Amino acid sequence: MNQNPSIDVWKEKVAALEKKPRNTEKKLAAVKESEQLYRSAVDNAPDAISVLDVETMQRIHLKKAAQKIVGGPGGEAKGI
Repeated sequence: MNQNPSIDVWKEKVAALEKKPRNTEKKLAAVKESEQLYRSAVDNAPDAISVLDVETMQRIHLKKAAQKIVGGPGGEAKGI
């Protein structure tokens, strides 16, 4: 046993984590479900919604109601 009990505890935790399955498929399914819920919420909202990447300020998603305001899927905002 190591002189430092915290290192032994850390080693035990690492060993326990290594034994756990990495349920990648389950995580991927959860991410896809979350994205579907997000899209549904945005697309069904009565408002014009545009989603921007905060780093690049590029449009990621533009709801159809917002497309009318900005002049189409890739259009620039009119008067905004």
